Amino acid sequence: GIFALLKYQDAEKARKTAEANERRATATALAARAWEIYSYDHTLASRVVEAALQIDSQNQEVLQILGRIVNSPQTSFYQKVLGAHNFEINDAAFSSTGKFLATASHDQKVILWDATGQIIHQYRGKLSGASHPGHDGPVTAVVFSNDESELYSAGVDGMVKVWNTQSGALAREWKAHRQHVTCLTVIPGFSYLITGSKDRSAIIWDKQGNQIATMIGHQAEITDIAVSQNGQQILTTSMDGTARLWNNQGLLLRTFQNDGIAIMAGTF
Repeated sequence: GIFALLKYQDAEKARKTAEANERRATATALAARAWEIYSYDHTLASRVVEAALQIDSQNQEVLQILGRIVNSPQTSFYQKVLGAHNFEINDAAFSSTGKFLATASHDQKVILWDATGQIIHQYRGKLSGASHPGHDGPVTAVVFSNDESELYSAGVDGMVKVWNTQSGALAREWKAHRQHVTCLTVIPGFSYLITGSKDRSAIIWDKQGNQIATMIGHQAEITDIAVSQNGQQILTTSMDGTARLWNNQGLLLRTFQNDGIAIMAGTF
């Protein structure tokens, strides 16, 4: 009787201790993983450490990492995941008022979203069938017109396509480059857009697709285009290790050297 009861109580105590140790080890491992994730995704890291806290609410290591994440001034959380693409997203852009968001993907699709993350229009590529007027290949860049009435997209097919943000219809399109269009932007205050390409050139266009000026000088593909806030200057960067400053008529003003090391982006 009494000995059996004591034996049972000891076994139960040992079992509970083992379970507690297992919970502690699992929670500690999850918290450590959360801290690793924090370097590239603050929201996911917070969710992982919250899961660890549910497993072991008294774990001091978990509480410490939770405190680091929550109290760090660098922490920022995303509100929603937009998951309608089938492959990697190559570019994304907001319209000037933040009313619209557009994404461009390797799956040949351009998607127009509203500010809550709901899909307004999907512009499908040729893979979806001949009836779709989208890109024939991955879409590399998107940008909105200054008045956000139109969305410009560009891709590996060298095309620029102009979409009406209200109706979703294809308004215009033109062949911009012989090779991939790598980047695309608009000039603030002007009805112009600029494309950069793997063919080493950048071109200024009006919104109808008429060529205004061609910027030639880079010795490798153009990686990024930036425009000053007043729309007067343009910066192009390239795999050739240079950044070039132009006026908005396509005249070269200055070249910046980076010892032959590729420059992937620039900004004013």
